[in-house]
Amino acid sequence: MPILETLPPELEGVLPGAAGANGAPVAGAPSAALVEVGQASSNGHPRTVFATDVTALGRYGTEWLVLHDGRVQVFEPGDNGQAKLRCDLTIDEIREARAEPLVGNGVLRVRTTDGYVDLIRYSQATAGEANMVARRVNALVNHQEIRYDQVERR
Repeated sequence: MPILETLPPELEGVLPGAAGANGAPVAGAPSAALVEVGQASSNGHPRTVFATDVTALGRYGTEWLVLHDGRVQVFEPGDNGQAKLRCDLTIDEIREARAEPLVGNGVLRVRTTDGYVDLIRYSQATAGEANMVARRVNALVNHQEIRYDQVERR
């Protein structure tokens, strides 16, 4: 995956407050798969965008998990070049997040009040970033501070 330096064009205009984000710089992205877009969400946390290289069907392709404004949203490519929302959960619905390794790939899974939801699949090359996203979701669920200034290394 290429190193993402801005919000992917497919997500511009889809996310609240992203209409003016074209070319917005990324603050401290630790790898190609995880982007912290400099524009903060309404809750004061930077928007986190995790770009994966495996689709929900287990095929190679791009999908995005976006953590912002107290929500976890998953987008897939749409027909018109703009991303299409596939899953939308509030942090209040989530009890726990886990990045679970599978054979040949992994899945970012959350436990909600109604059961388990598989949010997004990822290749083993992006497993470290998937774990980081799971830790960030868990921090928000548990009302803990998220440290964005420290880059986590594998």
